[in-house]
Amino acid sequence: MSKPKKTVVAVQGTAIVVLNQNNQDYLALTDLARYRNSQEPLAVINNWMRGRSTIEFLGLWERLSNPDFKPLEFERFRSEAGSTCAHSRAGCPSRSSSAEAPYSIWKR
Repeated sequence: MSKPKKTVVAVQGTAIVVLNQNNQDYLALTDLARYRNSQEPLAVINNWMRGRSTIEFLGLWERLSNPDFKPLEFERFRSEAGSTCAHSRAGCPSRSSSAEAPYSIWKR
């Protein structure tokens, strides 16, 4: 596995980190959220992660992209989708540290 290469691109005045590893680009979700709310980008991410359609999309992505995907582990997140962050680990990416990190998301 090659060492990741980090570059920064400016999109509509917002700096977005792009990580390239093994010829695949990964965008920093926090940087994208900063465009919407520069003071509290985590609030944008939490709202996005609570949506059932977001969780189901990530589950499909994981099934297709991650050979180590654990459907039973994912089912807990999917069943809690749409709940408030205070009552759900699925709605709080920062609280889900005990579960395996999704293949499609990386955290800075």
